[in-house]
Amino acid sequence: KPISNGISCQVIFTLLLKKRICYFKCLE
Repeated sequence: KPISNGISCQVIFTLLLKKRICYFKCLE
């Protein structure tokens, strides 16, 4: 995946705490 980097995933998770789906999506 394009955003498979832990840093990118962490940033997205931090910016979108309420939207945890984005975080799980990144893990896939």
